[in-house]
Amino acid sequence: MKNKKCKTAKEVSESSVQDAAVSYGPQYLRVLRPVLSLISVEEARKGITIKEFTSLAATMGLTQSDMSMILNVSLRTLQRYSDLYLLDADASSKVLQLKALNERGIEVFNDQLSFNKWLKSPVRELKGGTPLSFLDTSLGFHILDQILGRIEHGIFA
Repeated sequence: MKNKKCKTAKEVSESSVQDAAVSYGPQYLRVLRPVLSLISVEEARKGITIKEFTSLAATMGLTQSDMSMILNVSLRTLQRYSDLYLLDADASSKVLQLKALNERGIEVFNDQLSFNKWLKSPVRELKGGTPLSFLDTSLGFHILDQILGRIEHGIFA
């Protein structure tokens, strides 16, 4: 019998670290890249215009009814706002969360149309509800972000 050359503990640990760094590097870096930051807080405090929100909503295929649900205002109140009307800090933060969720959705689904379709499709993990119906609370945004993370890693919701 031939004796196999065994690696030393140092050789094993060095190759393991290199393999792990190669395998997990991009995910680690992506976690460090915050979508919402302190700049977002300042932006929310200054206020987001209805025009900016309408533009984002159009990109996402949202109706005025969807927009009023997200902001927790009546449809008629939303329709009265002019394009230059500044939303308050809470509403502006929801718009920024929506923007961040949209960016994450495009990243996961690879295009805007696929993400828009998912937003309006029933999801088993949401007890058959649509992701869109959860956008009226900050907690809903968090839950959808978690689901997108599962989808991204192959755990379909």
